[in-house]
Amino acid sequence: HVGPRIALPAPQALERDLRAITFGRRSWLPAHCGALDLKLAGTVLGLSAGASPDRPELRVTPSGGAMYPLDVFAIAHAVDGLAAGAYLYDPLEHALLPRGEVDPHSFHALASAAGAMPQPALTLAVVGTFARSRTKYGLRGYRFTLLEAGHLVQAAVTVATALGLRTLPWGGFVDAAVDAQLELDGLERSCISLLAESAGGGESEAA
Repeated sequence: HVGPRIALPAPQALERDLRAITFGRRSWLPAHCGALDLKLAGTVLGLSAGASPDRPELRVTPSGGAMYPLDVFAIAHAVDGLAAGAYLYDPLEHALLPRGEVDPHSFHALASAAGAMPQPALTLAVVGTFARSRTKYGLRGYRFTLLEAGHLVQAAVTVATALGLRTLPWGGFVDAAVDAQLELDGLERSCISLLAESAGGGESEAA
């Protein structure tokens, strides 16, 4: 990373009932995505990829053998209090580390494979470093890394829904383009999933 770390606000309490959150989840973005504030972004990251408050060597989502093969990059387009660009999430310090010059518009355009979708306010890129799990579990570590990415994205979607945000889990992206922009080799380190987020309204047209 380059530049000083940016401390995130502590995750805020979630007031909604889990049943209402679960039933209310939809995968979609409005035509015009509204900006997020840093507190909302910090809550989503802290409650999906952060360290456990009572045991900081552990995370809030499960990992086989506590090997933690995942990193989360935040691609900020419209986050109040945060310059546009890419950041690496530091779960131990609950902070963002600037990750060089990544233009969110270019990232979004190059990642899109099947037509354009609205430019999200924030895109979370879940990156797997497969060797972290393979050192303990061999080839099964690859499976664990993929499973853990699902745990993390589901947690992020649940938290974002509780906060009234719009989310779109994004699997059909151009792998090579995303990996190149994040300086990943595409073999030992690769982006597994993208999660687009925004504020803003309108009626859902997606499932």
